[in-house]
Amino acid sequence: LVSISNIQLSSDILDLLLPAMKTKNIGDIELDNNHFANAREGIDFVIKVAESIPTLRSIVWIKNPIHDINDALHLVDKMNDHPGIDNICLWECCREGVNGYELLCSILKKNKKCSEIYFRHNNVRTMGDTFLSDFLKSNPPLKCLNLENNHLNDDDMVLIAEALKENTNLKSISLDDNPITEDRGIKALRKAVFDETDLNSVASSNHTCCIHGPFYPRINDFEPDHNRCGKIYYLLSCRNREQTNCYHLDLEFGDDCRKFAPYVIESVEHYAAGCDYYYHSDIEKPLSIVYEIMRNWKMPQLYENYSSA
Repeated sequence: LVSISNIQLSSDILDLLLPAMKTKNIGDIELDNNHFANAREGIDFVIKVAESIPTLRSIVWIKNPIHDINDALHLVDKMNDHPGIDNICLWECCREGVNGYELLCSILKKNKKCSEIYFRHNNVRTMGDTFLSDFLKSNPPLKCLNLENNHLNDDDMVLIAEALKENTNLKSISLDDNPITEDRGIKALRKAVFDETDLNSVASSNHTCCIHGPFYPRINDFEPDHNRCGKIYYLLSCRNREQTNCYHLDLEFGDDCRKFAPYVIESVEHYAAGCDYYYHSDIEKPLSIVYEIMRNWKMPQLYENYSSA
């Protein structure tokens, strides 16, 4: 890692640095708040260094303002063309007059190998365009996407939420400090990762992606199987407090559900073990849920009826 932070890089200094950094075995380059005489000069410098280092994995460009969209596109085009770069970090660089959304779309369209994109505070406005959500819905190999502190609104969040229902690769998306509301944008995102309508909707929610920012506690903090178990058990626990598990099971699966009563009871233990219920003070114990089901379904009589049949 070569990190140059809070140091002004004049033309003379760049001329000295360039031959010293070219062709070296560098994995990551970070340029942070360097007060370039002009952005293009800094961009040309980092591109020349990157082109000489095939082993380079990431470029981090923070608080170095870019006022011309053509300069910004030139930078990301070279990042996209590089054979090794799969981590792109552009933070707080797109100033007014440069819509970061165009820049973001350029990365998403051209860089098929990118696993992490950090695009915080970059004046991103979709203006109703759906490319971002369509891209996420296509389930690309992208693992991490940071879009904090931009101008994404409720409409964008609804589209992103719909995309997350189809995405199984994205593990983290950061959306804090965007102008979204609890009633629409946040509600849609929460439902995408934890739809509590019924057990089937919980099971088909996104269990892979952890959404950072809009709500707490975070959902999907663990491995997908663990997350799925935790959500299903949480719903069973909430219903247990109201003594409504049997009502909902009959409603959701029909009377035939009772034929599978032993498997239902076994699943309670399975989901409890999978979610470490004992770490949560507001979660009911498995025995309480099993007792509720056995009592309300009148298990002894049920067993006798099916045995005689």
